[in-house]
Amino acid sequence: MKDEDFRDWRNDDAVPREPEERADSGAVEDDPGAAASPRAGAGLQPQAIMCPNCYQNLTGATIGSACPECGLVVGAGVAGSLANRPTSGYAVASLVLGIVSIVGCMLYGIPALICGPLAIIFARQAKKQVLRNEVSASSQSMATAGLVCGLIGTGLAALGWGIFFLFIIMAIATGA
Repeated sequence: MKDEDFRDWRNDDAVPREPEERADSGAVEDDPGAAASPRAGAGLQPQAIMCPNCYQNLTGATIGSACPECGLVVGAGVAGSLANRPTSGYAVASLVLGIVSIVGCMLYGIPALICGPLAIIFARQAKKQVLRNEVSASSQSMATAGLVCGLIGTGLAALGWGIFFLFIIMAIATGA
């Protein structure tokens, strides 16, 4: 191509050019980007669909199959046919309750014994939603964090109450 075929990007002046003849149909086309003829998009290649974890080419993979490289389930979001899916409310509640359960261990463990099991239950519900492709995939990691925080909070509260009852039993046994 000659330099006259391109626009001058500095002052955006269009340089006149001759119409091009397409090699595949013999039709004359004024603007290569316009869809003037029915075969205007015939030479375009489909855009490759890539795995968001390992960047493996997933073009042709069916929805619900696993990525051959990393094992990620190919959902409709990977193929781009769904709009942005919302974050799971269960995942958010699980994370918040899990954090409250860890902090609640400092308040005699009572909030932790309530919030921790709720965080665990909500995390399981959020993971089920992710597997059904109802919510975004980022909800999976949020639910996992809520599950871990809930387990830690519940474990610390149970350990604190266990030690408390152990001291009471030892005090009764020694007759103090």
